[in-house]
Amino acid sequence: ILYRTIDQVLPIEAQLKNYKIPVETMPTESLFKEDFIKEILAYVKICFNRNDEINLLRIINLPNRGIGYNTIEKLIQISRQKRISFWEVISNYLDKKMFSSRIVKNIKGFIDLINSISKDIDLKPSQFFEILVKRVKFIEYLKSLKNSKQKIEVLDKLIAIAREMESSGRCDNIPEFIQLISLFENTDFWDLNINKVLILDIAASRISKFNTVFIPALEDGIIPFTSIANSKELLEEERRILYLGMTRAVKNLYLISAKERNLFNKRNNFPVSRFIKEIGDENLDSVNLYQSKKGKASQITPEFEETEEDFKIGKKITHPIWGKGIVKEITGYPPKLNLTVQFARAGVKKISMEFIRNFIRKQKKKKPEKK
Repeated sequence: ILYRTIDQVLPIEAQLKNYKIPVETMPTESLFKEDFIKEILAYVKICFNRNDEINLLRIINLPNRGIGYNTIEKLIQISRQKRISFWEVISNYLDKKMFSSRIVKNIKGFIDLINSISKDIDLKPSQFFEILVKRVKFIEYLKSLKNSKQKIEVLDKLIAIAREMESSGRCDNIPEFIQLISLFENTDFWDLNINKVLILDIAASRISKFNTVFIPALEDGIIPFTSIANSKELLEEERRILYLGMTRAVKNLYLISAKERNLFNKRNNFPVSRFIKEIGDENLDSVNLYQSKKGKASQITPEFEETEEDFKIGKKITHPIWGKGIVKEITGYPPKLNLTVQFARAGVKKISMEFIRNFIRKQKKKKPEKK
């Protein structure tokens, strides 16, 4: 199952677990390749290891705090000459003859910031990230960059991943989180041969191919994102990402859109993704689980065992995908009546009564008369 937004993961994971289907969720490795994500993670790593020179040099002037290239070069030279760590240099060897009082003040401000952030390192990862982003003023920094809105969305995605890992019991503290993402940064460690349903970011799916692929939430507003609809360049990138996900399927590809979706605690009706329309009905075998439509949707039809046109509460039906079920409720007004069916495997589903009636009539016509 290839997802586009992190908010899709928990509902999908929960439903699979509800039916006792083994599932493995793999956070996106593409997220960890973003420079600004590496920068925020560098802050986290420095809180644990002040002698991590690579990450220290990455963040000492990020966001810009007036510690320029020449100053950093001098500090590195002192570190090499005295054979001590870069952190020790900025902590104990700031010669006011070599550096202006402004530079010294800025460096000490950075040291105080790291020491202050480190005091909260025992919090849960998602809580720690929220505090870190606020104290470093990282949102303000991202707003100064190109495509800032998308970058802020990705940063939110990182925090959401931390929350998801916490809720699933995979990590409860920052050291465990860092250990986990170190594996996700290198996809060579991913075991794709496990006997489980894999849930992974569509952008990370380039690492392998699968016999069967499901891509949910193919609606305008999600794929593609609403925020990029007016950008030809970003829209093309979204199209490329979907194509990448589609070409991961070897035998079966399921492209799924919802008639109604709960997003940000609000019910939304998104149109089917424009990318689906670009594929064309002639290239798709479609099934509408809400109501019969024209075109190929009528070619793939649920096969019910009922032989009567009228349905009553308590009637038993069988669906090729959802299995056996019992009619629990009939709602709506003629001619748009709906059946609420309790399926043994799939739970409660709503199905158009008119759709079922039309199908039964067709089935009756196909049956040979008894002699």
